[in-house]
Amino acid sequence: MPGPGGNNEVISCVCVTKGDPALLKRSMACFRAQSYRNTELVIVFETGGDDHLSLQWAEGPGVRLVPVSASPRVSLGELRNTGIRAASGQLICQWDDDDWHHADRLKDQYAAMLRSGRNGSILSRWTVFDSVHQRAFISNKRLWEGSVLCRKSILQAKPYADKHLGEDTDTIDYLASRGELYVMDAAPALYIYIYHGSNTWHYAHWKNIFACSRELPAPATERISRILTGEYQVGEDSMILDEALDPIAIYS
Repeated sequence: MPGPGGNNEVISCVCVTKGDPALLKRSMACFRAQSYRNTELVIVFETGGDDHLSLQWAEGPGVRLVPVSASPRVSLGELRNTGIRAASGQLICQWDDDDWHHADRLKDQYAAMLRSGRNGSILSRWTVFDSVHQRAFISNKRLWEGSVLCRKSILQAKPYADKHLGEDTDTIDYLASRGELYVMDAAPALYIYIYHGSNTWHYAHWKNIFACSRELPAPATERISRILTGEYQVGEDSMILDEALDPIAIYS
C-alpha cells in the first residue's frame, strides 16, 4: 500500500542524458522549479574522454551524478535501471532530459497516486511539440511511458528491458496490468514531449504521433514555443501553459 503523504517521501527523478548542455539545463530548470520540494535528480551519463568533466557544472544540492562507462556500450534500458538503483527516494519519476516538465508535475502526480491508493501514476495525454516545424498538439490517449511516477520497490519488480528503443513499454504494461498505476487523463499541461530532430526515435515514429494527436491553434503553439526557448521566467512558464490550454477542448 502507498506510504504516508504530506511531501515527506523523497521522489527521485531519474534522468539519462547524453550531456547536451542546453537540453539538460532546461530539464534541470524544470526540476528546480518543482512545487514538490522533497526531491533529488539522478543524472546518468556515459563517460569517455572528458565527458565526466563536462558535467561538473551540473553538480549541486539535490543532484547526483552517476557516470557509466561507455565501453562496453550499455543500452538505454540498463542506463535507466542504473539510475533507479542509485536513487535514494522511495519513489521514482522518469525525467527525460529533452522534454519539458510543468512545475506541478511531481506534486500533482504524487497527489493523484495517494488519492487513488495506487503505487504510481501516469499520464494518458500530454502536450506534444514539433520544434522543427513549430506545431503543437494534445496527444492521443494512451499510457505515455515517459511520464511514469512509481514506487521504487514496485518498479524494480519489472526492470526496464535491455534495449536502446522501447525499453520502458514492457515495464509500463506490466505495472498497468497489475493495477499499480493511476491513469491521469486531464493533465496534458504537466508534460511537453518534444521532437527536436535528434531524438532517439526516428521521424516516422513522431510522424505517427502527430497524425494521431489533435493540433493546437496558433496562439497556443506560439506560447509553447516561447516557453521552450526560455522567453518566460521559470515558474511563470507553467502558468502560461495552463492558460494556453485551459480554453481548448482537448478531449475527443
